Amino acid sequence: EQRVVRETQQQHATRVRHSRPVVEASWGVEASAARPFYSHIDTNAKRAQRDAERAESIGLENRLLLERMSRAMTSKQASVLETRLVPSFAKGAPKALPSRASRRRRELTL
Repeated sequence: EQRVVRETQQQHATRVRHSRPVVEASWGVEASAARPFYSHIDTNAKRAQRDAERAESIGLENRLLLERMSRAMTSKQASVLETRLVPSFAKGAPKALPSRASRRRRELTL
């Protein structure tokens, strides 16, 4: 009985190896026919939109940072800090820094 099962399995494996497709799945009549081009599949519009939004956000952040640096370099306080002999930490505990949200809100209103 095991011999019959083994022979049946071998016959099945041989048939599967030598089987041919029933449905014609080629792109054209000839084997060298070009595949159709679908632009909406090749271009990812959502990724392009996300990248553009990210670039815009980075540009805004860079502009804000540049403005802050410019203000710090041109302010009177900056020149006083450069000439001060006593380090700023020697005067006592520093003030609490503003939260990130309030700092961002203040920058965007400028």
